[in-house]
Amino acid sequence: MTHKDYPTMTEYCQKITENGQQLCVSWNGGHDSGYFEMSINEEIIDTPDDLQNAIIDLIADNTDYGSFAGSFDTEGEVYYNPATKCFEGNDRYTDTREEVKECSMEVRVPRDIWFDSIDIQLHADEMEIEELSAFMVIKDGARTRQHDVIEATLQKALIPQFTNEIESIKDISGAWDVITINYKDFSAEKSELVFYIKKFDYSFYFSTDSEIKIDLPN
Repeated sequence: MTHKDYPTMTEYCQKITENGQQLCVSWNGGHDSGYFEMSINEEIIDTPDDLQNAIIDLIADNTDYGSFAGSFDTEGEVYYNPATKCFEGNDRYTDTREEVKECSMEVRVPRDIWFDSIDIQLHADEMEIEELSAFMVIKDGARTRQHDVIEATLQKALIPQFTNEIESIKDISGAWDVITINYKDFSAEKSELVFYIKKFDYSFYFSTDSEIKIDLPN
């Protein structure tokens, strides 16, 4: 069956589906790669001819995903409807959005240690914390072994707090932040300095389902 046998897309699609066969164009892609493919009764056409390629290109142009460049994911399919002479189906589009997580996480350090600020760096994926570090910044003065011990203790105390917060976020895709706490932002409580982290940045997955209807050219 060639372009010459059926000179228009509509004639081709009508002929293919006249006995109840299913003609489908589907796609899957995102993150700079993906594909469109045609199938008849769920059997993929590995080497489309010119007319079949033209139909695939028409569907691709109408979905407007181009080369699938971007951080999104998409999956969908459309079936030719001989009654309406259109391709009809659905598309699921998944992407990420950035948000701020409100929280209350405790940071405690000894009152008798000197520092200018503390940098807390967080990096997590959707499964677990990949990196969490605490670093005491000292602009003037010597760094001691005690600073190293406090950093390790602080990191150990923060990991379960951040883990609990991250696990409470629905559909999280990742979390990242660098939180700088200046010395003056701490409050004194007996022999300790205390600060409460009130927020951090994260991203989450969101999906939209869309109905698609694509007309064929006459």
